[in-house]
Amino acid sequence: MKASRIYAILFYLAIATTIVITDFMTKQFAYSHCTQRVALLPFLFCEVTINRGISYGLLQTDSPIFFSIITIIIALVTAFVLYHAYQRFLQHKSIIPELLIGAGSCANLLDRIFFGGVIDFILISYGRWHFPIFNGADICIVLGVFFLMYRVWRTNSL
Repeated sequence: MKASRIYAILFYLAIATTIVITDFMTKQFAYSHCTQRVALLPFLFCEVTINRGISYGLLQTDSPIFFSIITIIIALVTAFVLYHAYQRFLQHKSIIPELLIGAGSCANLLDRIFFGGVIDFILISYGRWHFPIFNGADICIVLGVFFLMYRVWRTNSL
């Protein structure tokens, strides 16, 4: 294997590891310091919730079976994204969007496994309006999807 490929692997692993570790650390900090809503800015708050559903709190459930089914589906989609990233890597193509999606999703999957739901803690709110609460892994997933959509728009290929 060429040295450039080894450097690429190390680069991608460093990005993914940094995302997962940073996400874990920020969630732990929020979990221990934001037991109640904490104002960081007039429109930005730290407030911990456990999301047992999917994005935007959709499909929230207390049912262990339904939670497990959702988690398995998320794990399968994550595996597909990572497989797609691997295929692109073998073709010597950039995998940054897939890496952002995959690492963010893996970080949230770890929460589902170890905490029984995803720890969300970033709340943007102004007056009566508020955006659904989210976390750092969610930001990576959204950025990855945005970059993936941009790639498709620019090149007409995944």
